[in-house]
Amino acid sequence: MLSSSGIPTEPSCASPEFVDEGTAVLFSCTADRIFPRGRCEFTLMDGKNISEQRLQQTTSHDMSFRFPGEQKVTCQLHLSVTDVPGGSYRFQVEVSPDLPRVQASDIIVTSPLPTLSLRSTALYKPSDNDHVFKYDGSGQFSVDVEIVGNPGPNRVSLRLKSDEISNGNPVLSQNYHWRYERSAGNDGGIIQIFITGGLPTSGTNMYSLKAENGVAGGDTFVYVFSVIGSDQDEATKGLKTVEIIGIVAAGSVVVVVIVIVLVVILILRRRHRPQQPSQKEDYDVPERNTVSDSDDVDDEEEEGDGGGGRGG
Repeated sequence: MLSSSGIPTEPSCASPEFVDEGTAVLFSCTADRIFPRGRCEFTLMDGKNISEQRLQQTTSHDMSFRFPGEQKVTCQLHLSVTDVPGGSYRFQVEVSPDLPRVQASDIIVTSPLPTLSLRSTALYKPSDNDHVFKYDGSGQFSVDVEIVGNPGPNRVSLRLKSDEISNGNPVLSQNYHWRYERSAGNDGGIIQIFITGGLPTSGTNMYSLKAENGVAGGDTFVYVFSVIGSDQDEATKGLKTVEIIGIVAAGSVVVVVIVIVLVVILILRRRHRPQQPSQKEDYDVPERNTVSDSDDVDDEEEEGDGGGGRGG
Protein backbone atom coordinates (compact mmCIF):
# COMPACT_ATOMS: atom_id res chain seq x y z
CA MET A 1 0.00 0.00 0.00
CA LEU A 2 1.30 3.40 -0.93
CA SER A 3 1.83 6.09 1.64
CA SER A 4 -0.79 8.77 1.73
CA SER A 5 1.95 11.38 1.87
CA GLY A 6 2.39 11.34 -1.93
CA ILE A 7 5.39 11.82 -4.22
CA PRO A 8 9.00 11.46 -2.93
CA THR A 9 11.22 14.53 -2.78
CA GLU A 10 13.43 15.33 -5.76
CA PRO A 11 16.86 13.68 -5.43
CA SER A 12 19.68 15.92 -4.23
CA CYS A 13 23.07 15.02 -5.71
CA ALA A 14 26.54 16.00 -4.55
CA SER A 15 29.49 16.74 -6.81
CA PRO A 16 31.37 13.64 -8.00
CA GLU A 17 34.15 12.52 -5.65
CA PHE A 18 37.25 10.60 -6.69
CA VAL A 19 37.92 7.56 -4.52
CA ASP A 20 40.19 4.51 -4.43
CA GLU A 21 43.30 6.68 -4.89
CA GLY A 22 41.80 8.37 -7.91
CA THR A 23 41.00 5.23 -9.86
CA ALA A 24 37.22 5.62 -9.48
CA VAL A 25 34.58 8.30 -9.02
CA LEU A 26 31.57 8.17 -6.70
CA PHE A 27 28.22 9.86 -7.30
CA SER A 28 25.84 10.18 -4.36
CA CYS A 29 22.18 11.27 -4.33
CA THR A 30 19.49 11.24 -1.63
CA ALA A 31 15.70 11.36 -1.78
CA ASP A 32 13.19 11.48 1.07
CA ARG A 33 9.58 10.47 1.63
CA ILE A 34 9.96 6.96 0.22
CA PHE A 35 7.55 4.16 1.16
CA PRO A 36 7.95 1.31 1.73
CA ARG A 37 11.50 1.34 0.32
CA GLY A 38 13.25 3.08 -2.55
CA ARG A 39 14.79 1.98 -5.79
CA CYS A 40 17.53 3.87 -7.71
CA GLU A 41 18.56 3.74 -11.33
CA PHE A 42 21.35 5.74 -13.00
CA THR A 43 21.45 6.38 -16.74
CA LEU A 44 24.07 8.12 -18.90
CA MET A 45 22.71 11.28 -20.54
CA ASP A 46 25.82 12.77 -22.20
CA GLY A 47 29.26 11.34 -22.91
CA LYS A 48 30.91 8.34 -24.48
CA ASN A 49 29.56 4.87 -23.88
CA ILE A 50 30.65 3.19 -20.65
CA SER A 51 30.41 -0.54 -20.18
CA GLU A 52 28.07 -1.82 -17.50
CA GLN A 53 30.97 -3.61 -15.83
CA ARG A 54 32.39 -0.24 -14.78
CA LEU A 55 29.16 0.88 -13.11
CA GLN A 56 28.12 -0.28 -9.66
CA GLN A 57 24.92 0.99 -8.05
CA THR A 58 24.08 0.75 -4.37
CA THR A 59 21.04 1.80 -2.36
CA SER A 60 20.76 2.36 1.38
CA HIS A 61 17.83 3.40 3.60
CA ASP A 62 17.33 5.32 6.81
CA MET A 63 14.25 6.34 8.67
CA SER A 64 13.06 9.74 7.55
CA PHE A 65 13.25 12.51 10.16
CA ARG A 66 11.14 14.88 8.11
CA PHE A 67 8.45 12.34 7.25
CA PRO A 68 7.83 9.89 10.11
CA GLY A 69 6.98 6.37 9.00
CA GLU A 70 8.72 6.77 5.65
CA GLN A 71 12.22 6.19 4.34
CA LYS A 72 15.17 8.31 3.24
CA VAL A 73 17.06 6.59 0.42
CA THR A 74 20.68 7.14 -0.63
CA CYS A 75 21.66 6.18 -4.16
CA GLN A 76 25.33 5.79 -5.11
CA LEU A 77 27.04 5.16 -8.43
CA HIS A 78 30.63 3.88 -8.42
CA LEU A 79 32.45 4.33 -11.75
CA SER A 80 35.95 3.01 -12.52
CA VAL A 81 37.74 5.65 -14.62
CA THR A 82 40.75 3.53 -15.60
CA ASP A 83 40.98 3.43 -19.40
CA VAL A 84 37.81 5.51 -19.74
CA PRO A 85 38.21 8.10 -22.52
CA GLY A 86 38.65 11.69 -21.43
CA GLY A 87 35.69 14.03 -21.83
CA SER A 88 32.53 15.23 -20.10
CA TYR A 89 29.98 12.80 -18.69
CA ARG A 90 26.53 13.47 -17.27
CA PHE A 91 24.26 11.00 -15.54
CA GLN A 92 20.68 11.08 -14.36
CA VAL A 93 19.25 9.31 -11.34
CA GLU A 94 15.72 7.98 -11.07
CA VAL A 95 14.19 7.21 -7.67
CA SER A 96 10.92 5.37 -7.14
CA PRO A 97 9.23 3.24 -4.46
CA ASP A 98 10.27 -0.38 -4.61
CA LEU A 99 6.94 -1.53 -6.01
CA PRO A 100 5.75 -3.04 -9.25
CA ARG A 101 6.43 -0.64 -12.10
CA VAL A 102 2.78 -0.07 -12.83
CA GLN A 103 2.06 1.07 -9.30
CA ALA A 104 5.21 3.21 -9.01
CA SER A 105 5.10 4.85 -12.42
CA ASP A 106 3.18 7.89 -11.20
CA ILE A 107 5.54 8.67 -8.33
CA ILE A 108 8.98 8.43 -9.98
CA VAL A 109 11.34 11.38 -9.40
CA THR A 110 14.45 12.14 -11.44
CA SER A 111 17.37 14.53 -11.20
CA PRO A 112 20.44 15.21 -13.36
CA LEU A 113 23.82 14.74 -11.68
CA PRO A 114 26.66 17.27 -11.80
CA THR A 115 28.86 16.90 -14.88
CA LEU A 116 31.95 14.72 -14.56
CA SER A 117 35.06 15.91 -16.41
CA LEU A 118 37.84 13.40 -17.10
CA ARG A 119 41.23 14.46 -18.45
CA SER A 120 44.50 12.60 -18.80
CA THR A 121 47.58 14.08 -17.11
CA ALA A 122 49.73 16.53 -19.07
CA LEU A 123 52.21 19.35 -18.53
CA TYR A 124 51.05 22.91 -18.09
CA LYS A 125 53.92 23.95 -20.41
CA PRO A 126 55.06 20.97 -22.53
CA SER A 127 57.88 23.04 -24.11
CA ASP A 128 59.45 23.71 -20.71
CA ASN A 129 60.46 20.13 -19.99
CA ASP A 130 64.22 20.11 -19.42
CA HIS A 131 65.40 21.45 -16.07
CA VAL A 132 68.79 21.24 -14.37
CA PHE A 133 68.96 21.45 -10.57
CA LYS A 134 71.82 21.53 -8.06
CA TYR A 135 71.93 19.10 -5.17
CA ASP A 136 73.21 20.68 -1.94
CA GLY A 137 74.31 17.44 -0.29
CA SER A 138 71.66 17.60 2.45
CA GLY A 139 70.50 14.01 1.90
CA GLN A 140 67.22 14.89 0.19
CA PHE A 141 66.34 16.60 -3.07
CA SER A 142 62.84 17.77 -3.98
CA VAL A 143 61.31 19.12 -7.17
CA ASP A 144 57.80 20.45 -7.87
CA VAL A 145 56.09 19.77 -11.19
CA GLU A 146 52.89 21.45 -12.36
CA ILE A 147 50.46 19.27 -14.30
CA VAL A 148 46.85 19.22 -15.41
CA GLY A 149 44.51 16.27 -15.30
CA ASN A 150 41.35 15.00 -13.65
CA PRO A 151 41.61 13.02 -11.48
CA GLY A 152 45.10 13.72 -10.15
CA PRO A 153 47.89 11.21 -10.80
CA ASN A 154 47.60 7.88 -9.05
CA ARG A 155 50.57 6.12 -10.63
CA VAL A 156 54.01 7.71 -10.47
CA SER A 157 57.34 6.15 -11.40
CA LEU A 158 60.88 7.57 -11.37
CA ARG A 159 63.70 6.26 -13.55
CA LEU A 160 67.42 7.06 -13.73
CA LYS A 161 68.31 7.54 -17.38
CA SER A 162 71.52 6.20 -18.89
CA ASP A 163 73.11 5.81 -22.31
CA GLU A 164 73.24 2.03 -21.99
CA ILE A 165 69.50 1.59 -21.29
CA SER A 166 67.06 3.66 -23.34
CA ASN A 167 64.32 3.72 -20.70
CA GLY A 168 66.74 3.96 -17.79
CA ASN A 169 66.77 2.03 -14.52
CA PRO A 170 63.85 2.34 -12.08
CA VAL A 171 64.68 4.20 -8.88
CA LEU A 172 63.95 1.99 -5.87
CA SER A 173 60.73 2.88 -4.08
CA GLN A 174 62.58 3.35 -0.77
CA ASN A 175 64.73 6.05 -2.38
CA TYR A 176 61.89 8.42 -3.25
CA HIS A 177 58.30 9.32 -2.45
CA TRP A 178 55.75 11.73 -3.88
CA ARG A 179 52.57 13.61 -3.10
CA TYR A 180 50.01 15.52 -5.11
CA GLU A 181 48.36 18.81 -4.16
CA ARG A 182 45.34 19.75 -6.21
CA SER A 183 44.91 23.38 -7.17
CA ALA A 184 41.62 25.03 -6.35
CA GLY A 185 39.36 25.92 -9.24
CA ASN A 186 40.94 23.92 -12.06
CA ASP A 187 41.76 20.41 -13.23
CA GLY A 188 45.38 20.36 -12.14
CA GLY A 189 47.86 20.65 -9.33
CA ILE A 190 51.47 20.06 -8.30
CA ILE A 191 53.39 16.79 -7.97
CA GLN A 192 56.15 16.98 -5.36
CA ILE A 193 58.96 14.44 -5.74
CA PHE A 194 61.30 13.78 -2.81
CA ILE A 195 64.48 11.82 -3.65
CA THR A 196 66.29 10.49 -0.58
CA GLY A 197 68.74 7.96 -2.03
CA GLY A 198 71.11 7.54 -4.94
CA LEU A 199 71.74 11.26 -5.33
CA PRO A 200 75.01 12.31 -6.99
CA THR A 201 77.90 13.73 -4.95
CA SER A 202 79.70 14.42 -8.22
CA GLY A 203 78.64 14.29 -11.82
CA THR A 204 75.06 14.53 -13.03
CA ASN A 205 72.02 12.27 -12.73
CA MET A 206 69.26 12.54 -15.31
CA TYR A 207 65.79 11.43 -14.21
CA SER A 208 62.50 10.87 -16.00
CA LEU A 209 59.25 11.15 -14.05
CA LYS A 210 56.17 9.39 -15.37
CA ALA A 211 52.74 10.19 -13.94
CA GLU A 212 49.37 8.75 -14.94
CA ASN A 213 45.79 8.93 -13.75
CA GLY A 214 44.43 6.04 -15.80
CA VAL A 215 42.25 8.16 -18.09
CA ALA A 216 42.59 7.14 -21.72
CA GLY A 217 43.62 9.56 -24.44
CA GLY A 218 46.29 12.20 -24.65
CA ASP A 219 50.03 11.76 -24.26
CA THR A 220 51.56 10.01 -21.28
CA PHE A 221 53.08 12.59 -18.97
CA VAL A 222 56.90 12.33 -18.75
CA TYR A 223 59.02 15.02 -17.07
CA VAL A 224 62.81 15.01 -17.60
CA PHE A 225 65.21 16.77 -15.23
CA SER A 226 68.88 16.59 -14.20
CA VAL A 227 70.52 16.88 -10.78
CA ILE A 228 74.13 18.10 -10.46
CA GLY A 229 76.16 16.83 -7.50
CA SER A 230 77.56 19.28 -4.94
CA ASP A 231 81.19 18.33 -5.76
CA GLN A 232 80.52 18.94 -9.42
CA ASP A 233 79.15 22.35 -8.56
CA GLU A 234 82.30 23.30 -6.59
CA ALA A 235 84.51 22.11 -9.43
CA THR A 236 82.49 24.23 -11.82
CA LYS A 237 82.89 27.25 -9.55
CA GLY A 238 86.69 26.70 -9.38
CA LEU A 239 86.86 26.42 -13.14
CA LYS A 240 84.94 29.66 -13.51
CA THR A 241 87.33 31.41 -11.08
CA VAL A 242 90.38 30.28 -13.09
CA GLU A 243 88.72 31.46 -16.27
CA ILE A 244 88.02 34.88 -14.75
CA ILE A 245 91.66 35.24 -13.55
CA GLY A 246 92.91 34.29 -17.01
CA ILE A 247 90.64 36.85 -18.63
CA VAL A 248 91.84 39.60 -16.25
CA ALA A 249 95.52 38.70 -16.86
CA ALA A 250 95.05 38.68 -20.61
CA GLY A 251 93.34 42.05 -20.41
CA SER A 252 96.25 43.52 -18.43
CA VAL A 253 98.77 42.34 -21.04
CA VAL A 254 96.74 43.93 -23.80
CA VAL A 255 96.64 47.26 -21.93
CA VAL A 256 100.45 47.24 -21.41
CA VAL A 257 101.08 46.50 -25.10
CA ILE A 258 98.80 49.36 -26.14
CA VAL A 259 100.63 51.80 -23.84
CA ILE A 260 104.04 50.74 -25.24
CA VAL A 261 102.85 51.18 -28.81
CA LEU A 262 101.55 54.68 -28.05
CA VAL A 263 104.88 55.70 -26.45
CA VAL A 264 106.85 54.46 -29.48
CA ILE A 265 104.57 56.37 -31.84
CA LEU A 266 105.05 59.60 -29.87
CA ILE A 267 108.86 59.21 -29.92
CA LEU A 268 108.94 58.59 -33.66
CA ARG A 269 106.72 61.56 -34.36
CA ARG A 270 109.02 63.85 -32.37
CA ARG A 271 112.10 62.65 -34.22
CA HIS A 272 110.60 63.28 -37.63
CA ARG A 273 109.12 66.68 -36.79
CA PRO A 274 110.77 69.56 -39.01
CA GLN A 275 113.10 71.92 -37.06
CA GLN A 276 111.95 75.52 -36.54
CA PRO A 277 114.41 78.41 -37.19
CA SER A 278 116.16 79.78 -34.09
CA GLN A 279 115.55 83.20 -32.65
CA LYS A 280 118.91 84.46 -33.98
CA GLU A 281 118.06 83.42 -37.52
CA ASP A 282 114.91 85.45 -37.38
CA TYR A 283 116.91 88.72 -37.36
CA ASP A 284 119.80 89.62 -39.74
CA VAL A 285 122.89 91.00 -37.98
CA PRO A 286 124.52 93.69 -40.12
CA GLU A 287 127.99 92.52 -41.10
CA ARG A 288 129.10 96.00 -41.92
CA ASN A 289 129.46 96.85 -38.28
CA THR A 290 132.06 94.17 -37.84
CA VAL A 291 133.84 95.05 -41.04
CA SER A 292 133.68 98.74 -40.17
CA ASP A 293 135.41 98.14 -36.89
CA SER A 294 138.24 96.28 -38.54
CA ASP A 295 138.60 98.97 -41.20
CA ASP A 296 138.84 101.64 -38.55
CA VAL A 297 141.62 99.76 -36.88
CA ASP A 298 143.52 99.48 -40.15
CA ASP A 299 143.02 103.14 -40.89
CA GLU A 300 144.33 104.10 -37.51
CA GLU A 301 147.41 102.00 -38.06
CA GLU A 302 148.01 103.58 -41.45
CA GLU A 303 147.58 107.05 -40.03
CA GLY A 304 150.00 106.24 -37.24
CA ASP A 305 152.60 105.01 -39.64
CA GLY A 306 152.24 108.00 -41.85
CA GLY A 307 152.53 110.46 -39.05
CA GLY A 308 155.69 108.92 -37.80
CA GLY A 309 157.25 109.21 -41.24
CA ARG A 310 156.37 112.78 -41.56
CA GLY A 311 157.68 113.51 -38.20
CA GLY A 312 161.05 112.00 -39.07
